[in-house]
Amino acid sequence: VLQTVHTSIYSAKWHGRGIGTLSKLAIGSYVFGKHKTRALQAHTSENNIAAHRSLEKTGFSRLDTYKYYEFADGSQTAYWMLANPEAQAIISDPEERDVLASGWERHLAAQAKVSIEFE
Repeated sequence: VLQTVHTSIYSAKWHGRGIGTLSKLAIGSYVFGKHKTRALQAHTSENNIAAHRSLEKTGFSRLDTYKYYEFADGSQTAYWMLANPEAQAIISDPEERDVLASGWERHLAAQAKVSIEFE
């Protein structure tokens, strides 16, 4: 199962405080732990550096950049994925598999730093 995640922090006073990163980590932990989700994907503006840092911290890997969304600044769309080992195993491109495996390790390391519980 592939899931799409969207997180946005609209109030500028909350930017840069790690809330988006924690929310991505919590969503990932929940869907991988409680559901049969194998991969999450995210799309950002190629110019949204803060979103890129947040995605990288939670284990997402940037796989491609292409014209998909119409961003106000004319930028292209950066395509990101976080995939568990089961999903990685079916990826035919060995470089992409390696990138996703590295991302999964970052995800597990980030997850180990926090306590997230679900009922």
